[in-house]
Amino acid sequence: MLFKTFIYDKNAHYLVAVDEVVEGKSGAASFGLDRFYSSCQQKTIQGVCFFALSLINIHTKSSYLLNILQVVYSADDKSRIAAQKEKTKAGKQRTKEGKNLSKGRPKKENKVNSQKETTNPTASFRVFKDLFESSLLLLKKTIFDIKVTHLVADCAYSSLNYVQIASENNCFLISKMKSVAALYEPAQAEIGKRGRPKTYGNKIDLQNIDQKYLKKTEQKNGNTYKYYQFEALNKSLKGARLNIVILIVIDKNNKISTNVFFYNDLQLNYETMLAYYSLRFQIEFHFRDANGATTRQHFGFSDFKNYKQQHLTNFVNLSFTMCLLSKIIVQKYRVESKNPKASILDLKIMYNAQFTAQKIIKYLGINDCNNYYSKMITKYVPDEIINRF
Repeated sequence: MLFKTFIYDKNAHYLVAVDEVVEGKSGAASFGLDRFYSSCQQKTIQGVCFFALSLINIHTKSSYLLNILQVVYSADDKSRIAAQKEKTKAGKQRTKEGKNLSKGRPKKENKVNSQKETTNPTASFRVFKDLFESSLLLLKKTIFDIKVTHLVADCAYSSLNYVQIASENNCFLISKMKSVAALYEPAQAEIGKRGRPKTYGNKIDLQNIDQKYLKKTEQKNGNTYKYYQFEALNKSLKGARLNIVILIVIDKNNKISTNVFFYNDLQLNYETMLAYYSLRFQIEFHFRDANGATTRQHFGFSDFKNYKQQHLTNFVNLSFTMCLLSKIIVQKYRVESKNPKASILDLKIMYNAQFTAQKIIKYLGINDCNNYYSKMITKYVPDEIINRF
């Protein structure tokens, strides 16, 4: 309702961005406490994990976080992770001893269900599916004419399951692959040949891409940027036809970095796609704003003491609601103060100054006739401490 009342623009085009945030937490009683991979610390830590969803206005490039759900491992998840660790450990030991895997096709295991399971078993995917579908359903019920066409996510979500869920909800997925991803040209139909037609054609060499796919070459800050675009297939995505954009960057020392982007919207050009994907990072600012460990913003996300499920859920949602509310207020403040660079930190400084001034008037026993001082305080802008640079 905050988004609909104060933010929504019926003429705007929105993207959906999703990402996970892991916050370290000590103790043993917090609901959902487990070991999760933290991208900030580049290692697995003990803490709690949340899946967040935000809407990004393409024109203003602003992100608004609308929903967040906690990722909790079930008993099956823990068993699967433990089994995977044992398998990895056995593989390392086998390599150390110089042994090889047994040759031939492995024996088929007895399956309880004859139907093939297409659902990703991970806790992260289950939470994503619930979060994405429920959020879009509620959005379309509340704002029936909202225009949401693309889902942007990083390379952790570049799998068939995420593509399918996006498609089922009338969205295209824009994501990233590893630079060593195996891509194939769509096979050409062979006339007169019997049998099932081939799906995959020639494999594409990402280190030596055919120049017919080159779209643009440009120089920036001494670096060379080459943009390629073509349609391709990837076996892990079950033959889904993808629009691939390759960005090759050659720096001053001739060091080459390859970035592989993909999306299943075959009509979108590479420039628009890169612009959309670059907006994905806007969701990260919500995590920064809610984090209490930084010196910039403080809404207590990193130092909350709640540990029961309902209390923890309430506090985390209140922290991110404060981020959304602050974003609404700061946009209004930027117009009133004619300061387009005002931040949430500036907003906190201003409100703290107003609160302190009102307390001083109260403690001194000053008679505030007709709320003269209160009105003056609310209109006062402390230019000396507001960042204008």
